[in-house]
Amino acid sequence: MIEKVIIFILMISAFTSAAASFLAFFKDNDRAMGLGRATFYLVFIGLIFVSGMFMADILNHNYSVTYIWKYSSNELSLWYLIASFFAGQEGSFLLWALLLAMMGIFVMPYARKHKLEAPVIAINALILAILLLLLVVQSPFDFLWESFENVKEGFLPENGKGLNPILENFWVAIHPPVLFIGYAAMSIPYAFALAGFMKKDYTGWVKPALPPTLFASGILGLGIAMGAYWAYETLGWGGFWGWDPVENASLVPWILSAVLIHTMIIQKRTKKLIVTNYFLAVLSFTAVLYGTFLTRSGVLGDFSVHSFVDPGRIVYTLLLIFIIVFLVLGLVIYFMNKKHIIKDEKQTKISSHDYTLILGSILMFMSAAVVFIGMSFPIVSSIFSDNASAVDIEVYNKFNLPLVIFMLILNGLTLKMSKNLNKDLKLFRKIFRALLIAIIGMVFLNYGEISNILHLLLIFSAFFAVAVNLEKMISIIRSNPLGIGGVLSHIGVALLMLGALASGGYALTSSIALNENESKKLFDMDLTYTGKTRIEEDLKDREKFICELEINLDGTKYLADPIFYWSDFNERQSPYMEPGIISGWTEDIYISPRSVEVDLDAPSIVLKKTEKLPVSIDSNYTVELVGFDMSRAMKSDRDNVMFGAMIEITNTSDGSLVSTDTVYSKIDMSKGIIIPIWYTPADQDFSIAFTEFVRNSDKMSESGAQFSFNSGDETLMKNVFIAEISKKPFVSLVWAGMLLI
Repeated sequence: MIEKVIIFILMISAFTSAAASFLAFFKDNDRAMGLGRATFYLVFIGLIFVSGMFMADILNHNYSVTYIWKYSSNELSLWYLIASFFAGQEGSFLLWALLLAMMGIFVMPYARKHKLEAPVIAINALILAILLLLLVVQSPFDFLWESFENVKEGFLPENGKGLNPILENFWVAIHPPVLFIGYAAMSIPYAFALAGFMKKDYTGWVKPALPPTLFASGILGLGIAMGAYWAYETLGWGGFWGWDPVENASLVPWILSAVLIHTMIIQKRTKKLIVTNYFLAVLSFTAVLYGTFLTRSGVLGDFSVHSFVDPGRIVYTLLLIFIIVFLVLGLVIYFMNKKHIIKDEKQTKISSHDYTLILGSILMFMSAAVVFIGMSFPIVSSIFSDNASAVDIEVYNKFNLPLVIFMLILNGLTLKMSKNLNKDLKLFRKIFRALLIAIIGMVFLNYGEISNILHLLLIFSAFFAVAVNLEKMISIIRSNPLGIGGVLSHIGVALLMLGALASGGYALTSSIALNENESKKLFDMDLTYTGKTRIEEDLKDREKFICELEINLDGTKYLADPIFYWSDFNERQSPYMEPGIISGWTEDIYISPRSVEVDLDAPSIVLKKTEKLPVSIDSNYTVELVGFDMSRAMKSDRDNVMFGAMIEITNTSDGSLVSTDTVYSKIDMSKGIIIPIWYTPADQDFSIAFTEFVRNSDKMSESGAQFSFNSGDETLMKNVFIAEISKKPFVSLVWAGMLLI
């Protein structure tokens, strides 16, 4: 309790210091500035202490703290214990606040150099103050007895619930912090834009704001790319981007930041787009806040696997206030300065080079708008209907595809256009080689007889953009090798689009079931399932297996290792799956496990309760499902859970009762399979096995059971591996494109 009092005092002190720093910098005089810097440093120091104490509690397994009990456990390695710091809402807010304060410390002397320190850090301090208020209201240090009514004060559990097993991956300790660095950095161009207008410097703020904007966009893009790779290698659904609303919540501010970079470059050169850049800076940051609201308010709980649960009315309201404050602040400062913004009529005619750059920026903005509307649809639909709904993911593809095609073409044209419109009469001669390469590339990749005209146009535009940017890169290397960043990122976008089209639209996918040591041919591959091996045996909270799949492709053997496992996290109600991937330059072989189960090479029937059907191998008898017996399940050890089905067997000819008994099956948790225990009725020539519980989630009373019959030969049981196998062409282009961007 003493520790919590100390932390509460530190959090309140950090909040008041942030508020004091905001007020002091807002006054903008020498004495107030000194106070503002001192209080801002106090915020940073306070957050370091609070974060350090929080991490110490995690590493010391202080499960009396609700957050630590929820997201850590004795079984987690140091890597995952560190990741549990930001696995939940409260911890991620604390990380965001710490990074935002750190960002302010670094930006302070930079802003001072450009005579914008007071307004820039004032805005940074205001953002920090609201974040800290959220942390005071929803503290990560609440005890179990404060969170749950039936928990006795002072209770210390022996173990915590732990991380969701899906999160136990290398990327969990890297991807979220990188994203939050990006989120924190997105506040800097916002602060510089507002500071410039507050200082009546409507064009000068762009120069110092451009490097932080490049940094923010680069880091946020890197975080998104990491998340995409994580999804591809871990979740097993086969792709790297599912247009999930929470994924889109990061994508929208990133696209807007990319638009802002391009329009900032134009403003530096022409003094145009003053209002455009101001509002892009405002929208980029408020898009981060809006994404935070969508992710953490609980509004997407039914539509996203990433969304957090409802945090409560107070936090919900504060998140809304967070968005409104900084959107309204941006609008108020604009309208206060609107009449002072000088419009230079001489600069209304834009050269062809800048014109195509602006058109490309408009297309990117339209793409961001499409994604924004799509991810907001659950909220919008709930306003006009009792049943909220989400848009189909094909909507994103349908509307973004033509936008991307035009963007890539404009990207190439922009580099070939000069500053003088008259010189661009020779444009066709300039782009002839690139056009030729694009046509050859389109014809070459059309070997699969691509009939979709938009897909062909995307291939053409991507090759065109790559060709033009490569030419440009060669000329830049000769004069200024350090200036190739822009063309590399443009090449990256084109490669990413080609990889996304090929791997998503032209993958070959089929399901397969393999008995142990059985071989089958699929596509041009020979597949053999050789069995499974248990891993991580030292961890008692799970049963984890590698399924060993041999793949023979063109005489070369590969070994894939998809994984399935049972975990205490979901009380072992259903297994978790991870894909096996064999990566190549031209294609990936992607194995998504679906189940590993026992199959019986014997006739089967499915019965509902009280239903009676003939025995499948002897119609002289009928079998009826009377009910289920779970008494042995309650007494079973965790590795061998017994459950039974009560049956009656009747002679068909005279209706006499032959047998009344319970047929049992065992879940072998060490192997992750159901093993039926064969039962032979007295004086009968057949055996019966209870092989599967057939659940009816809508009406439990109509749930039933599957029974198999044979002559008593248990060797009929087979270990079967069921998976979805895909051949995904050119996924490597996706990762290469992301790296270049």
